[in-house]
Amino acid sequence: METVPTLAHMARLIIADLTHARSVLQELQRLVPSLPSVPVKAIILATDARPGMVDHFDNFRSFLALCRYTSPAALIDGLETEILVPLEKFIEEQRK
Repeated sequence: METVPTLAHMARLIIADLTHARSVLQELQRLVPSLPSVPVKAIILATDARPGMVDHFDNFRSFLALCRYTSPAALIDGLETEILVPLEKFIEEQRK
């Protein structure tokens, strides 16, 4: 139960897949408010509905725009531009 928060406190960034993942939403509910300097990039399969709880996270600067992917291959292809670049940009802005 404490493994995820422990790892999150040591992490530089968090990528969370919300596809069919209710427990991930519960973990994010604890982590996002308590770690404002750790950017979170949530990803979800394009055919899944946006979880209602995500609206709450939108109020936090460290919770970056939800990224939708159409397939695992598309996710890998867009990993750098759609996920890593926004995370790195947030980290750079925090340093200023």
